[in-house]
Amino acid sequence: MTTRLPRCDLKAPSSILRSNDWGHPYRLTEAAPPYDATPQSIHAIIDWLDVERGRRWAPKPGTTYCNVYATDLAHACGVYLPRVWWSSSAESALAAGTAVVPAYGTTTVELSANGLFRWLAGPHSAAHGWQRTDSLTTAQHAANGGLPVVLCCRKKIEASPGHIAAVVPESMNVVARRDLAGQVELPVISQAGARNERLAVASPWWSSSDMAEWGLWIHDPLCV
Repeated sequence: MTTRLPRCDLKAPSSILRSNDWGHPYRLTEAAPPYDATPQSIHAIIDWLDVERGRRWAPKPGTTYCNVYATDLAHACGVYLPRVWWSSSAESALAAGTAVVPAYGTTTVELSANGLFRWLAGPHSAAHGWQRTDSLTTAQHAANGGLPVVLCCRKKIEASPGHIAAVVPESMNVVARRDLAGQVELPVISQAGARNERLAVASPWWSSSDMAEWGLWIHDPLCV
């Protein structure tokens, strides 16, 4: 049985704002619009984050911030998705009952999209409310119902960045692509990356030949 490890969050050294282009290991300190498990509240949070214009997620040469945006969106919904996680030595200490303080670079490690995939697919995500599904249709239905959902993939080459995006509720103007049977082929997502998109129909990047594996996770508050 895996020991349920506590959340791992770094204390911000100062205000961390959407307009900052630094402070990526830390959570936003601004107050987001309220989340009440409705699609309307998720859309309000997405509009407030404004990923297409926020400097925090603007891509830089050789660097993109899909992992930062996905965790910021989850956090704004009151959902735990780690921006940093315990180092292996800190995990061992916590499992043994020793108190550990989150400290950047010593007791914690930043999670890339590849790292987030491993965390989500590993033993700790379920303890924090994440449930895996293999169905894009199920994921889109959950998002339309107001639940936080993420789509994450890991690259075959560890040094190459994977990708993570939030599957989000459909809107009047942006709807998922479905087949003739009504099954979702391409969900509606909100993402940062090489191109930041507030609301868009996904391209099937998770099926690229350079991806090792991918998955979908729905946050179920009843499982926390």
